[in-house]
Amino acid sequence: MNRFLTQNARSPFGASAMHGAHTWTPLALLTTVATAIVVWIERANQRRALAEMDAHQLADLGLSRADALQEADKPFWG
Repeated sequence: MNRFLTQNARSPFGASAMHGAHTWTPLALLTTVATAIVVWIERANQRRALAEMDAHQLADLGLSRADALQEADKPFWG
């Protein structure tokens, strides 16, 4: 299921978010927030498109309707 979102499935906060403290400059913080927003919008758009696909399109991706709806029901941040 995650192969549909492979490129955007990474954390929008980058690897440094997983490694403890980080000194944020205003520009770095703005860039990180902007990147997160772009990732979230793209993720929401992809999930909406997935939910709108017909059975033939889903079959081409190797997904069932249940898989598509399960992915589409996820929040944009997850």
